[in-house]
Amino acid sequence: MAGWIDMFNFVQITSKIVKIYSLLIGILMAFILSSCGDDSQFRVAGEIKNMGTQNIRVIYVSNGAVKSLTSTVIDGKFSFVGYSPELTIVRLFSNNKTPLGTLVVKNGETIDCTIHNGDLYNAKMEGSDLMAQWSDFIAQNAQILSSDDIESRNQEIAKYVAKNPSKLLSTVLMITEFYTPGYEQLADSLMAMITPEAQPRHLIEDYASTLAHITSENALGKVLPMNLYEKGDSLFNFNASKASYSVLCFTMPDDECRDSIVPLLKQWNKTHKDSQLKIVDISLANDTFQWKKSITTDSAKWAQCWALGSVQAKGIDRLGISRMPFFIVTDSTGTQLYRGNSISQAQEIINQKLQ
Repeated sequence: MAGWIDMFNFVQITSKIVKIYSLLIGILMAFILSSCGDDSQFRVAGEIKNMGTQNIRVIYVSNGAVKSLTSTVIDGKFSFVGYSPELTIVRLFSNNKTPLGTLVVKNGETIDCTIHNGDLYNAKMEGSDLMAQWSDFIAQNAQILSSDDIESRNQEIAKYVAKNPSKLLSTVLMITEFYTPGYEQLADSLMAMITPEAQPRHLIEDYASTLAHITSENALGKVLPMNLYEKGDSLFNFNASKASYSVLCFTMPDDECRDSIVPLLKQWNKTHKDSQLKIVDISLANDTFQWKKSITTDSAKWAQCWALGSVQAKGIDRLGISRMPFFIVTDSTGTQLYRGNSISQAQEIINQKLQ
């Protein structure tokens, strides 16, 4: 009888050992698989300082289609998974659409990052060589990148590209950090420096086509006469020859910069005669309702117009308007003296010409 009891105990003990062993094997396999990564998706995890608990929006492109998802930040911690067989640029936004960070990732990669809400360039990213390089560049140039000094910003990126034409980060910096408006030709020459291997077609296709459009002969050529609509729904014909100089101010209804633009337009209108400086405030709103709502409190005495078709409107489509606000200063022949996003640089040109 004792022998049977001993045998029974032995079987029970052996069974428990097998279960424990199987469990350990399972844990080990899970660890190995997680270490190797899941090639069917990518993962991003980390911390957003000063964020608390709220949702963030994640946007990226996969297989030519825009993907948008929501990730919940709990006590500053977050994680999400996505799908992109090839490298894609992932952008993170807060609930109020404030940019939080930008990453580049593809399936099989896990990116760990620490981001500071309200401080876009106070970030640390790791998980791939590219992210480590980008993190280093941001750390070394955070002050310049977060300032309004566009010239210095572009110079630092130009230096990096010139020294590292075969690195993928050169392309990423040109896409995400280089300020193109007003620097189109420099951007074009920098992109020409980067080796083909460091320019993934899928990553730069949209950027390259936009850049090609902006740097085209039409975009940099003379501003031709065009028909727009004024507040009373009457037709307004812009013709550069009607004034010594003209300034075209392109905006969108939800442009947060508009409140700072209008006072300067008022100043120009008060200081210069219409024959000296023709001010044309052009809304690229999708419809007249949006446009008229945005200008109800302006009390403007200059031309406030709407372009039917937005950036694709006839006459505007050839100007390569890439982002708003956008300013073009011309002489009486329509020759562009300035084009770009800086109203202060537009003002410098106007002051030089009309002193």
